[in-house]
Amino acid sequence: MLNEFMPENDLEIAIVEAKRGDVSVDAVLMDLAASPLFVSSKTEVQDDGSGFEPLLLEESGKPLVAAFSSLERPGLHSEVASYVIQMNGREFFLRLPPTYGVIINPGYVTQLIIAPDAVSDLREKLKTAITAITNYANYGDRCVIPVIDLQLSNFEIAVPVF
Repeated sequence: MLNEFMPENDLEIAIVEAKRGDVSVDAVLMDLAASPLFVSSKTEVQDDGSGFEPLLLEESGKPLVAAFSSLERPGLHSEVASYVIQMNGREFFLRLPPTYGVIINPGYVTQLIIAPDAVSDLREKLKTAITAITNYANYGDRCVIPVIDLQLSNFEIAVPVF
């Protein structure tokens, strides 16, 4: 049985609105990349990042890293992964291995599943944006910042059975 989901911040409001179809997937992905995420770890994480062992779930045989949109949400899985690190969403997606997907807020009625290939697409879009911003910072108005199209086909707002 999945737990109820009452939004606690702007990102969570966007997730609920996306589930209702009131907000685009692109908007939610941009919000995820710009927001702090809370990632559960089965082991204590050291200051240098060593020891990190993420909570992994599976959907259709694909590994999904569990992340949460609020610090209060990882407690649902504290028996399995009792440590939590906070990470900027952009950095989280850039650091994920290519074969891993993401599940945001697993165990809640409103959870997001992003398939591994969609995560790879998002990662490439974020890298392009970072390069464009860096070039603009270095070259000013001599640099053209590309429009980034975030239309991803493997993103779903789902309630999987675990």
